[in-house]
Amino acid sequence: MTTKASDFWHQAQVCMSLARRASEPELRQRYEDLAVEYAVKAAARGDSGAVRWVEDGNHDSSDKQQ
Repeated sequence: MTTKASDFWHQAQVCMSLARRASEPELRQRYEDLAVEYAVKAAARGDSGAVRWVEDGNHDSSDKQQ
């Protein structure tokens, strides 16, 4: 079974959404780490949105708390 870049990118976005909503710092960091891992995989498979996201360093949710 082959996983598409878009599947990894979607998982990265879900993890960042969870990170923004996590109240525990350790959990927030874990979600951010997972998001980066998924985004890097998506970027390696050619997803241009993931490439820009990783290059821009948009994986820190600390300034996006709601």
